Amino acid sequence: MTEQQPLDIIEIGGVKYQRIEEPKSQKLFDVIRNLGYSIDCCDEIVDLVEKWLPKEQSAEGSQNVDVELLVDGFNDCVRKMKEMLR
Repeated sequence: MTEQQPLDIIEIGGVKYQRIEEPKSQKLFDVIRNLGYSIDCCDEIVDLVEKWLPKEQSAEGSQNVDVELLVDGFNDCVRKMKEMLR
């Protein structure tokens, strides 16, 4: 009788590989909630942080490629921070 491997392990060429889950991003709301704050309080804090974050910028009118790339990177960073709130 052969030993069965768990479904998350495969063997290729005698080498066993185990499936690893991608780490899930942790949202600010969940971090605050896990500290014991109420849902309403968490909502208020996250709303305040969202308003506090800088607004996206515009490179309109710039003829400098470096400025346009910097603004694109800045805006991408701001969007990612906002995605991490909830």
